[in-house]
Amino acid sequence: FVDTDFAVTDSSRAIVFNKDMLEMLAIFPQADGRIVTVGHDGSFNGSVARYNNNGTIDSSFGNNGTVSILRTRPSGAVQQPNGDIIIAGMAYNYGYGDRFSTIRVTSEGKLDSSFGNNGVAGVDFIEDEIIEDLVLQPDGKIFVAGAMLTSDNQQVPAMSRFKADATMDSSFMLSGATKQAYFQHPAHLYAIKRQPDAKILIAGSASDTSGVGFVVWRSLPKGLESNFGIGGKCIIYLPTDTATAHDIAVQPDGKVIVAGSIKQGDTSYSSVLMRLTSQGAMDN
Repeated sequence: FVDTDFAVTDSSRAIVFNKDMLEMLAIFPQADGRIVTVGHDGSFNGSVARYNNNGTIDSSFGNNGTVSILRTRPSGAVQQPNGDIIIAGMAYNYGYGDRFSTIRVTSEGKLDSSFGNNGVAGVDFIEDEIIEDLVLQPDGKIFVAGAMLTSDNQQVPAMSRFKADATMDSSFMLSGATKQAYFQHPAHLYAIKRQPDAKILIAGSASDTSGVGFVVWRSLPKGLESNFGIGGKCIIYLPTDTATAHDIAVQPDGKVIVAGSIKQGDTSYSSVLMRLTSQGAMDN
């Protein structure tokens, strides 16, 4: 049923409209019931908005409920225990070019100048990159994943880990970031999920000489887990030339659920749901 207590300006439909945010790309509820959304205005400017539990804008946050982040395209967000908001995506010309970036906004709605470069921290893979998802570790470190575009127009997977102070965590993959070296074929990472044991699952799409499908890695504190799946990864080949793994989840028994879609024919798409064992094999 429609919650008519939500969005009091249009209670018949319980819909909130925000003319300053062309596209909402991430959302999470706060412990106090308020709702945070992250998106962009269509002109390479990111924005964060906070709403009260009834759907009205929270005017105490930022500038009348919204924080504008110039020259960014956010794609995900999480909240730190102290209420600050970590946003991941792509930032333009913050000293990194178009790069993997994380941004921190305080609980009051201001860019946190103590984080990175005036609130923005990035890693330079040389080529164009974009973060698709992020997760906050129990120790406060920020794990992000996505893809980069190489000079020959190929997408390859990329991961990074930042410390809580926005510096690169050099204990992860030796430098704090990794790309293509662990997978010598096109791939794009879309989703991250933290397991109860703090291991991190990363899911995406991949192709190699055997075909096209979904790919899943699992990360340990210092890098990727070598005995997950086969050779440190699990690839599930699908009958298509286009596959996208959109999300990943962990069951209470440790089994892994991957959801996405495949293209069939020129214009038809089908959804795909599959399950892996806790060790990265197909659950037959």
